[in-house]
Amino acid sequence: TMDVPKSGKYDVYLEYACPQGIAGNLMQLEVAGQRLIWSIASTGSWDVSQSRKIGTISVPSGQTRLTVRSDGKINKALLDLKTVRLRVASQ
Repeated sequence: TMDVPKSGKYDVYLEYACPQGIAGNLMQLEVAGQRLIWSIASTGSWDVSQSRKIGTISVPSGQTRLTVRSDGKINKALLDLKTVRLRVASQ
């Protein structure tokens, strides 16, 4: 659950790690009834984290829930998720 100070469009960034042999699984991020589905790209190994923009969503102000889960069957593992960041979308 997160408290959003101002409604608007936000770019979604994930900081994560995923080795080559695991990459390609689908991940789903949902906020306020909106979904982003993203094919997880490799970062090289479990020890290498990268930050990547996965899309843009509209978020209402106030408390809302953000969920991250697989979008389908997982091949071995999904990813090592470190951080989800929402940044006000650039105009």
